[in-house]
Amino acid sequence: MKRKILAMMLEDIHQQGEVVAAEAPRIQEQIDVINSERGLGDVERIFLVGCGDSLYAGMAARLAIQEWSGTWVEPVESLEFRYLTGGLADTSVVVGISVSGQVQRTLDCLEMARERGALTIGLTGTPNSKIHTCADHVIDIGIRGREPGPVPGTVSYLANLATLYWLGLAFGLDAGRLASDEADSHRQAILAALGQIRDVAERNEAKIGQYVEDHSAPQPLVLVGGGPNWATAHLGVAKLLEAALVLGVVQELEEWVHEQYFLTGPHLHTVLVGADGVTADRLEPTARAAVELGAPLALVLPDGIDLDVEATAVWTYPSGVPEVLSPIVTAVPLELLAYSLAANLDRHPFDYDNPTRKLISERTIYRDGESAETITRRRPAQT
Repeated sequence: MKRKILAMMLEDIHQQGEVVAAEAPRIQEQIDVINSERGLGDVERIFLVGCGDSLYAGMAARLAIQEWSGTWVEPVESLEFRYLTGGLADTSVVVGISVSGQVQRTLDCLEMARERGALTIGLTGTPNSKIHTCADHVIDIGIRGREPGPVPGTVSYLANLATLYWLGLAFGLDAGRLASDEADSHRQAILAALGQIRDVAERNEAKIGQYVEDHSAPQPLVLVGGGPNWATAHLGVAKLLEAALVLGVVQELEEWVHEQYFLTGPHLHTVLVGADGVTADRLEPTARAAVELGAPLALVLPDGIDLDVEATAVWTYPSGVPEVLSPIVTAVPLELLAYSLAANLDRHPFDYDNPTRKLISERTIYRDGESAETITRRRPAQT
């Protein structure tokens, strides 16, 4: 079973860009319906709420949505959102992201926001889930769980991320912040980045597998990123935990020198995720400091950027991807790292061959204890 699930994870990593691009027209149609019924231009604040991968998709998309819409965007962990509802205005939009459509805290957010007059939008991959009763509008991202499962989420994360980008363009267009040709240009850039994922996976898979083998499945690992790729580092740690049951630590790029620096040395592997953009000037000093401390350092960088340090490994992606869209491609090497560690260590993702862990997870996370798999098996979507 675990080998089958890991094979599915690897397949998903390679094909996710094409899968999500194929859903783009249907997702756009749903966004257009929301815009026609409600309008998305008269918005003062946008909250992106979720847990786990769903939260990280919001973190990764935040800067793009804010740039395109001219509206302040705040990604918030679902439990923490309850502290913000007291002053929530009816000019706010709350986007609740839950692939299962069943995550209790995210559903709570949507219900509290709707009670206070905010526009609520749900993102999910599960028809018939409870999110459909909690939000004013629901966008189906079109990604379904596969049997046997669950498989560590890669396609679903990417679908949420891309949907948030497309939703951000709708906010910008309706607010008059973007001209239609500008929005079309951004759409093409998103699709272009999605189209590069298979290349990123193919060029790095063997290198990452060799890195894991050469270093005897290193753990723990520190994953470092700034700007939108702080979210990528979070996602990478989530995949390490889910797929390989390996401990990872997230560190924001600038904060690395204030915190993880003091533990960095020969026995602590560090992965630095970079892009050509606002945070680029902090990559070289951080990388050089890690190397000087003797740390094994892996770099995730666009082609053409040379930090002039003796890194242990360099995992690349095509140049020219705008920094705000770079999480589309920077996630891929980290997903491959999690897969390679799981395969090397012969781990069962989520430790779900442990029935106690599976039962506790479902009882703790989901409304009424029902996961997406439970709903799909009991109430298949109507065709």
